[in-house]
Amino acid sequence: MREWNGFSRQGKSSLQGTRFGRISYHPATKTEALEHFQLHKGKKVVLIIGGSLGSGTINKSILHYLYHHDVQDNYQLLWQTGNYHYNQIKTNQEILDRENVRIVPFIDRMDLAYAAADIIVSRAGAIAISELCIIGKPAILIPSPNVAEDHQTKNAEALVRKSAALMLKDQETVEKLFGLVTSLAADAGLQDELGRNIKTMALPGAAARIAEETIKTHQKKRIEDRMDIHQYRSIYFLGIGGIGMSALARYFHRYGVKVSGYDRTPTNLTRQLIGEGIPVHFDENPELIPDPPIW
Repeated sequence: MREWNGFSRQGKSSLQGTRFGRISYHPATKTEALEHFQLHKGKKVVLIIGGSLGSGTINKSILHYLYHHDVQDNYQLLWQTGNYHYNQIKTNQEILDRENVRIVPFIDRMDLAYAAADIIVSRAGAIAISELCIIGKPAILIPSPNVAEDHQTKNAEALVRKSAALMLKDQETVEKLFGLVTSLAADAGLQDELGRNIKTMALPGAAARIAEETIKTHQKKRIEDRMDIHQYRSIYFLGIGGIGMSALARYFHRYGVKVSGYDRTPTNLTRQLIGEGIPVHFDENPELIPDPPIW
């Protein structure tokens, strides 16, 4: 996201963007996305995501609304609850068996979810914000209050200042979320404005820039034309299963560098990396570190 808050020391920091890994370079069509999630053609899709673990507040607000109202006929919900909350929410079957509500515990294919969506309700973490800027669709942001230095509110406010998103405080969500969703779904002009403005804040290509900066820092010299990564035989990543580290691992692996790494627990990302031929270990064993690596 193109927002620089001045926290850098001169010559020590640079704005590169946030690398994301959940959007394909060959975007899915809306028709394909609707079929994948068994959604109806001809109705707007409101995608609700509360982070990978889900959001208790957002889930509560949806349940509260559905207990008292039907979903408006002009839109439908694609609702990711998070694995932690899913089983409890599924006990409310009498309100979930509705034509306009599609509930899932977790979405692996976020490229399809974003392709299906017309409006997005989301938390405001760095990865989420970066993805929303890239896809350029209207969003309602609900910053989590349970984060360091309230940084999600700062993220959301950066977009609101540019008329690039709407923001709702966490404590207001149960009372106000669906009123805001309904009014936005009915306002095509505001949808266009938000989508257009948020896209201007995108910083695509962050993975390549971060990789180049990593090499430049290691070399201690300026790369004038393009980086020659072929001089590096082995790169080892700590925390390779993170969204940023896994992207860098894939980047170097693509160019023939021997890549390996460690993470604490297996995840979907580590399984994908292993499937792509990148060794990942989960034991805290220094003997598994290649010699000599670049860290």
